[in-house]
Amino acid sequence: RAVLGDLERRAELVKAGVMTPKEDQIADHQGSALAEHFDGYEASQRSKGVTDGHRKETRRCLDRLAAECLFRRLSDLKRGALEKWLTQESAKGMAARTRNAYQGAVVSFCNWCIECDRLAVNPFDGMPKANEKADRKRIHRAMNEAELMTLLDVTRGRPLLEAMTVRKGIRKGEAYAELRDETRANLERLGWERALTYKTMILTGLRKGELASMTVGRIHLDADLPYLDLNAADEKNRQGSTIMLRDDLADDLRQWLDAELVRLQSEAREQGGPIPARLSMEMPLFTVPAGLLRILNRDLKAAGIAKRDERGRTSAIHGRTWWCPVGC
Repeated sequence: RAVLGDLERRAELVKAGVMTPKEDQIADHQGSALAEHFDGYEASQRSKGVTDGHRKETRRCLDRLAAECLFRRLSDLKRGALEKWLTQESAKGMAARTRNAYQGAVVSFCNWCIECDRLAVNPFDGMPKANEKADRKRIHRAMNEAELMTLLDVTRGRPLLEAMTVRKGIRKGEAYAELRDETRANLERLGWERALTYKTMILTGLRKGELASMTVGRIHLDADLPYLDLNAADEKNRQGSTIMLRDDLADDLRQWLDAELVRLQSEAREQGGPIPARLSMEMPLFTVPAGLLRILNRDLKAAGIAKRDERGRTSAIHGRTWWCPVGC
């Protein structure tokens, strides 16, 4: 009855010219749950061809802001609440670039709401962005050849070594624990994959997400000059690339793919299924874990390579800054 009364009151205001039809339409949306508007915005992005990765990241930002700023409806969107949240996250160490990403996501959402007559004004319009250059906290450094070779060697052996290392008792720290052959093989494969993941990023300049998108069908190892194709949709600058492969990396990738085919064929025999004659073109080249940076930090520590050097520069996951020849 109360809702009906409100609708009748608004109809009278529109008829009397006190409220415009557009304002009346905007009022219709104020009581809806914010998640419903997020769904509509996400559908709009999909129809415009926005990539899955960008769309999902935008939705993640919006959902987090809604939860932590207590945004439940459009009417809850307040500049003060967002500014308070950004200040708190800055104090916790969130980088300026990340804060700007959150702010940009909600500003773009509100602009869409205005276009769809869901909001009259953008409550966050005019909010200044954080200064990313002044806030830059990390300067990456390139590792020299000796460090790189040590890292790859330690990375390959660390999963098996850690599984064999005793954690308790008088022999704590010794690597003598017995493992099943299957377990040992899986750990050796994991170490090989991690080391080859690092090497591929180092020698191609691929970012983590770009490498994660790489499939067997986009690796051309039989060409006169081996190369890989990076789709425009998977590349940061959305242009696409053809990346030539160094001979030793191409050889490593051939060995990896040959071993993967043998592994899948063996699994098929054990399970009584059809035995593949070749790898699927859609099969990912590597399984790139979401926590790759955390894993890298552990590998660097195990290799005795300082994460931060005497000049405050850090060894990072970014492929283009990983390696330089000795003396560079």
